[in-house]
Amino acid sequence: MWEFDDVQAFLKAASLHCWYSAFYLAVTTGMRRGQILGLRWKDVDLEKGILYVRQTLKDGKQFLTGAKTASGVSPMRRWRS
Repeated sequence: MWEFDDVQAFLKAASLHCWYSAFYLAVTTGMRRGQILGLRWKDVDLEKGILYVRQTLKDGKQFLTGAKTASGVSPMRRWRS
């Protein structure tokens, strides 16, 4: 388990990486890799600040999941722009 300072250092080091938004979601929401990779733009509500986890990916295959919500929208805004 990472300490707060470890998370901050990791996110700072990864800030210019193309996968930064995925890293940010992983460490701030607890979402799993397959949930993050399964996100589509229609699952992101930037105005309300909500992510809807409607599917997950495993080995490149799509699996539908029950509705879940998570916050972490600011890096998604950055990624979208």
